[in-house]
Amino acid sequence: MKKLRRLLIFILVTAFALGSVGCSPDKEASNNGLTAVKGKYLVDEGVSKYKIVVPKQESGLITIATSEFNKFFSESTGVTLPVVTDDEIKDGDKYISIGETTLLKETDITYEFDELGRDGYKIVTKGDNLYLIGGDEYGSLYAVYELLEYLINYDFFAEDCYTLAKGVTQIPLYQFDLTDIPDIDYRIAADGIVIGDTYTLYRLRQRPNSEMFVTVKNQWTHNSLEYVQDAPEANANWYNRDKTQLCYTAHGDEAEYKKLLNACFTTMKEELINTPDRTSIMLTNEDNYDVCECDACNKIVEEYGAISASIILFINDLNAMVREWFETEEGKPYARDLRIVFFAYTGYEAAPVTYNAETDEYKPNKGIHLDEGVYCQLAIIKNDYYRTMTDKANAEYYKNLRGWSALAGENLYLWLYSTNFSYYLAPYDCFDSFAESYRLAADLNAFYMFDQRQTDERGVLTGWSYLKSYICSKLAWDANQDIGELTDKFFDGYFGPASSDMREVFDQLRTLTNYNKEHNELGGDSSIYLQLASDTYWPKDVLERWLDCYDKAEKSIASLKEDNPEVYQKYHDHIMAEKLSTLYLYVECYNFNTSADIIDAYKAEFKEIADYFNISQVSEGKNISNLYDKWGMEY
Repeated sequence: MKKLRRLLIFILVTAFALGSVGCSPDKEASNNGLTAVKGKYLVDEGVSKYKIVVPKQESGLITIATSEFNKFFSESTGVTLPVVTDDEIKDGDKYISIGETTLLKETDITYEFDELGRDGYKIVTKGDNLYLIGGDEYGSLYAVYELLEYLINYDFFAEDCYTLAKGVTQIPLYQFDLTDIPDIDYRIAADGIVIGDTYTLYRLRQRPNSEMFVTVKNQWTHNSLEYVQDAPEANANWYNRDKTQLCYTAHGDEAEYKKLLNACFTTMKEELINTPDRTSIMLTNEDNYDVCECDACNKIVEEYGAISASIILFINDLNAMVREWFETEEGKPYARDLRIVFFAYTGYEAAPVTYNAETDEYKPNKGIHLDEGVYCQLAIIKNDYYRTMTDKANAEYYKNLRGWSALAGENLYLWLYSTNFSYYLAPYDCFDSFAESYRLAADLNAFYMFDQRQTDERGVLTGWSYLKSYICSKLAWDANQDIGELTDKFFDGYFGPASSDMREVFDQLRTLTNYNKEHNELGGDSSIYLQLASDTYWPKDVLERWLDCYDKAEKSIASLKEDNPEVYQKYHDHIMAEKLSTLYLYVECYNFNTSADIIDAYKAEFKEIADYFNISQVSEGKNISNLYDKWGMEY
């Protein structure tokens, strides 16, 4: 990919240590093909002479980086490295330097922060020492996770589950010369269970939207009407006919256009003053398909080929006002490398471009462009995510993607979707589309990726959503990773001895999905809202086989109940979380032709598991109490 470079010498060397895990069965450590420095060890016979060195002016993230290193390293080796600042190091000390220490500056290691970006990093061996440096301190933290992967086979799957080699008594000093830069700069967490836990965010190398976006009247998105809600001079010309969207031409009235622009600027300025530390702000259309159809907006469509051109022209003007304000005495304290983001979404999704079939290129119409600092967020909501973006079923949406890429270049934010928002509890099998979607995003130089799933669920996920979260976090960093290999790693790490039993369910789901796509018209436009809890898609005998598989999985981990009850409980919880979706589908699809005793037992089991995990949502914005009302159960 455009950003990923790993400069490593791959020579087989002697493997080290015995293996075990953070939450899975015994696993052997591996040297990952690195060259060992002859006769030098980070750990030798269970002892280490190394220290961790940090800058004297240590930040919170560097503190977390050292804590994370020692947490996993000590669990693997039994060794906790002392942490010192760079002015405390003595001649002859051996160390792992994290961040921009004075020791790093004294070496001939070269690095460019602009090249590394926010999250990229270098890991370099120099003499007896290791140096970890990030584009910013997040990069240094991520370098720690990378180093742990190489040293002790560390991998992280979910809040309660990671794997690593354990009982390690010897680790050679390896010859690192590694530079790693993510394919997508901003990788935004998509699941509530990830957003709700800071360390899960760190370990999946993702961020919350709240970290980067200035909110407008407490709304970070779908906020265009909030910009003008307090404007005393608001005029009907500022809106479409039903006042459900802004009219970005003010119905062609130049005086009203300037008033509308000034009202939006006033609100944006106030929010920038209130939030001086964030670098993106949205002015985005409301969450509906309405557009303005006044004469002036229709003229924009005739001239530029798409109504979205009206937003671009408006945001460019607004951006100019903000940049000019940044140069004033009032604005200078709040000046920053600001990104003003608009939506290409619903009625505004088509780009104002023309396709040339001979050259297979898209060209912006009439020279329209995004000024510096203006970004487009393309939200591809009607795409059929059961199928790849380049599938003929998604031709229109792929055209929009390429068109906006031609227009926006690297000023492109992407908003994708990978759950069914009407049926959180049913598996939404979009695994066929992930690899291509993320490779396209990387190839098109997308700056930001938000692959939305269940952002409002903080209890537990079902329907293989934890697998999605793991795979998507990996692909957003390196879009060329093999999904098959990632899936294998996840099942072994997340389910341990029950891996093959649970994989049987997942593999049958994949087969069933392909059958349903071919024979039962599974998918189509806006498949994220498909009526999914239907017996058309879920044969009764298949659901019964899956229930049997969960029973087999429980038997596979039964020996751990006494030998290692904590690990047993984790695997048991993982199995039960996946069982939820099958119980839900069975009750929803077959309550009419199954004995009441069986259905009542499945309802009770479902509720017991859901209560244990504190599940709150049955669909987007809809509390699970609605399901219990439907099932005739008390919440």
